[in-house]
Amino acid sequence: MPEAPLLVSQYKSAFIALSRVSAVPSIYRDQRAEAFESGDPTGERRAARSLLRWLLATTVSVELSASSIEARPKGQPYLTSHPAVGISVSHTAGWVAAAVNPCGAVGVDVQVPVVVSDSMLRRCCTPLGRSLLRALNREARELEFAWLWSIQESCVKASGGGLSDRPWRIALTPGQTSGRWRSYTWESQRSRSDVPLSCAVDSSVAEVRR
Repeated sequence: MPEAPLLVSQYKSAFIALSRVSAVPSIYRDQRAEAFESGDPTGERRAARSLLRWLLATTVSVELSASSIEARPKGQPYLTSHPAVGISVSHTAGWVAAAVNPCGAVGVDVQVPVVVSDSMLRRCCTPLGRSLLRALNREARELEFAWLWSIQESCVKASGGGLSDRPWRIALTPGQTSGRWRSYTWESQRSRSDVPLSCAVDSSVAEVRR
């Protein structure tokens, strides 16, 4: 596997990167995140921050990549030197993702398939969605559910509301590749990634600034 991010994509005004933890460019290691190494045994959080800095440097500017990163009250990260530039990170099971939107809020989420219980289907899916997922074999159902959850998570990351925005209430249809929730538009990267990966942006801000 080449030691470089596996995917760099773009959705509207946002740039997206996906990588294995082991392939994140080491020269952009996040020193502040490394200070919490004891609470990050897999290195995924550090790798996600490092991938974000690499993405900032290669798509926006080296100056932004050196900015300190803080979190808003509900956990949404932001650049202290350029808070209007949207940033987002995600990590799961050896994968990390990052997104940058020079025009406003952005959310990115990567998921790997996990066992899906009936209670998870009831909580996160519409009646139609549950019916369609239950018709699939187990492997296909778990993969499709991961795609749906990555969409829901990317939306509430973009909004900054996190779980308080109840991502499981965002209505989706299995197989859907793009859509809108509130002022946010989203797209799943199905044509570019085998790993469930989705991105959402605040389209109202992007439209005003275009």
